Amino acid sequence: MALDAATGRRYWETTYNIDMAKTCCGPVNRGVALGYGSVYVVTLDAKLLALDAKSGKKQWEAKLADPRAGYSETMAPQVFDGMVIVGSSGGEWPIRGFVAAYDARSGNEKCRFHTTDPETFEGDSWKTGGGMVWTTPAIDPERNLVIFSTGNPNPDLNGENRKGDNLYTDSIVALDAHTGKLKWHYQEVKHDVWDYDAVSNVVLFDVKQNGKTVPAAGEAGKVGWLFIVNRETGELIRKSDPLVRMSDNMFTTPTKEGVDMLPGANGGAEWSPPAYSPETHLLYVMEMNQLMTFTTQETKTVPGQIRLGSTFKSVTGDEAVQNGVLDAVDVDTGKVAWRYEAPQPMIGGVLATAGDLVFTGEGNGWFDAIDANTGERVWRYNLGAGVNAPPVSYAVNGDQYIAVAAGGNFQLGYPLGDVIAIFKLKPTS
Repeated sequence: MALDAATGRRYWETTYNIDMAKTCCGPVNRGVALGYGSVYVVTLDAKLLALDAKSGKKQWEAKLADPRAGYSETMAPQVFDGMVIVGSSGGEWPIRGFVAAYDARSGNEKCRFHTTDPETFEGDSWKTGGGMVWTTPAIDPERNLVIFSTGNPNPDLNGENRKGDNLYTDSIVALDAHTGKLKWHYQEVKHDVWDYDAVSNVVLFDVKQNGKTVPAAGEAGKVGWLFIVNRETGELIRKSDPLVRMSDNMFTTPTKEGVDMLPGANGGAEWSPPAYSPETHLLYVMEMNQLMTFTTQETKTVPGQIRLGSTFKSVTGDEAVQNGVLDAVDVDTGKVAWRYEAPQPMIGGVLATAGDLVFTGEGNGWFDAIDANTGERVWRYNLGAGVNAPPVSYAVNGDQYIAVAAGGNFQLGYPLGDVIAIFKLKPTS
């Protein structure tokens, strides 16, 4: 739907009827993209739609992949230089991930890059090796790069039949924006059997290295670190301090008897986009601490059916660990400048503003404004449902607004809702 950004008055709304959808983590959509007079949105049954921005009427539709095989689409698309760029969801099915670019005006496919490398997967396991691209790619227009993070190899927690590093899963990847050719990659976790994939958005910023300013890209993985790489080469510049609790037996291969481990399969940092402030040189990342039991089981491959390769579940009772953190990471050192703790695992997103405030939400309904330099909470407002979406900021006629959705979270069981809340900055005089 389209709303008046200052009053909330509704201009139009349109409904898309989904044919069929297979989703691991609830019926999620992470947003739309705007460009060339169109609104671009993906659907759970793996379509890309272009809508007229003034009326909401469909202009064209493109089929991205086969939903019967397990493909779905949940990301907000990216628009760049006449193209709409999307990635694939569905990492729990025996399918192969991709990033693809489509002509923004016609919907014709221009190029496609597959995220599983045959040389680093045993046999033909690369054909169903996962590597989904859950969140919106970043664009470096100066270097003509599309930069994104990739999900876990498949099966998620059983690597017996996919020996090797399993590139380009669990990685930060850069492509030539117009050809889709690989420019560089950095793999955060080799041969992942813990579901420690890289699903949070890549953020672009500059850092100091050996006294020089270097163009960088950062990604906060579910494995629990922020990885900062050189934007021109993909080489690791630095890895942050641990952002979440890490157990001593981390990276122990799961067994039939079960292994308790931190981080759990949810992370670390999940799909939640971080935010960078050039004023503070801090990257603000939200994560979760969930102690989980990883248990292997026999892996069967059936086309169109989910294939995890094991089970993972949160530890309950006296041993339970369930809470969330918002970390402010100094990108020039990798040190955590401050940490805000929440009573529940945090998932949603972060917004940093030039007014030195950081906005984020919690699963219990609180929408928080936090001092960007100290981590002290300035104010909060309860929206009655999980605030599990990233906030945005915009201005209309010189007035600044902050908007956020409170829809809850299916996967974590946070209270569901149907709220878009818009806050207006009070005049200073």
